[in-house]
Amino acid sequence: QNFASSIGDVTNYLLELSLEDVPLKKEALLSLGAASDALRNLKSLKLKSIEAVDDEVVEIILNSIDEASLEGIDLSSNTQLTDEVLSSIRRRGTNLRSLQLSGLRNFSAIALEAFFTPIDDMPSPPMLRKLDLSNCSHDEINDAVVMLAAKASSFRSLADAVNSEIEISSSVNPENLVSEIT
Repeated sequence: QNFASSIGDVTNYLLELSLEDVPLKKEALLSLGAASDALRNLKSLKLKSIEAVDDEVVEIILNSIDEASLEGIDLSSNTQLTDEVLSSIRRRGTNLRSLQLSGLRNFSAIALEAFFTPIDDMPSPPMLRKLDLSNCSHDEINDAVVMLAAKASSFRSLADAVNSEIEISSSVNPENLVSEIT
């Protein structure tokens, strides 16, 4: 609680938070997310190589940030992250331009495809200008994921996304995409 209260005074000024390879406990990270005013205007979030970072931590922190302000997320080398984090990012990263997920190996191909696919009742896929999936599992980073990410980055609006003829790999059932990403 002291960690969160100590940064609470910079409510309107904290625009970037970069924590890399620091020995924070999960409780400290959760309290950071609970200090919603402190992170409300955050534009860039880097939580890289932190053992305590998991899906719950990322969701709590993302929920404390105004979705329109967040432009960049780097969650590289956090081995506990799974498909669930993609859902949190999709729901809260409506203005996201940079996403770095290097070294994450617990994603499924279907969740990555769903992340970049327009789905009713979900925010549009992010229009990324930078995507780093290096050193992720080779089985999950496939042609469909790369193609969908490229198409999503070129959408100018939700209408473009809906009208786009996106081909999903034959192994993916579009009805399952909604359950994977929600």
